[in-house]
Amino acid sequence: MRMIDFRAWDKKKSEILDVMDIDFSGKKVGVCNIPKRIFKDGRLHTIHSIERDWSEVELMQSTDLKDKNGVGIYEGDIVKWSRLCLDFRLENYEERSDNFVVEWDIYNTGFVLGDGEAFLYKDISAELEVIGNIYENPELLKEEEE
Repeated sequence: MRMIDFRAWDKKKSEILDVMDIDFSGKKVGVCNIPKRIFKDGRLHTIHSIERDWSEVELMQSTDLKDKNGVGIYEGDIVKWSRLCLDFRLENYEERSDNFVVEWDIYNTGFVLGDGEAFLYKDISAELEVIGNIYENPELLKEEEE
C-alpha cells in the first residue's frame, strides 16, 4: 500500500514542519517541528501539534519515492537530475545535469519534474538528488534559468 504523507511550509515560522493531522472539514492543519513520537522514561509519548489554518501553510505531499541518497522526495522539492543525454547533432551521449521542481500534474494525475520534462517514477528517482525546496532555496532554480 502507498504511504500518504505530508509536510508543510509554515508561513508564520518560515520553515518546513511535519504534518501531524489534517482536518478537511475545519480547514486546519496540525504541524510539529519535532518527531511525531518520542521515547521518554522508557515509554512512548505522542507530541501534540500546533494548529494552523490552511491559509497559513503550503502542504507538500510525499511522492513515496526516495532519491539516490535515500532522502524522501516531496512535492515542492528541488531535485538535481544528472543523466546521459543523446545529442542528435553530434550523435553521441553527453552528461547533463539540471535542477527541477517536483510538481503534481493534474492533467496526467502524477508527479512530474518541472513543466512536465519527465514523469517521476521509481526508476528515475535513483538518478535524482534532493538539493532543497522552493520555499527555502528558490535561488537553486534561478541559477538554472541564467
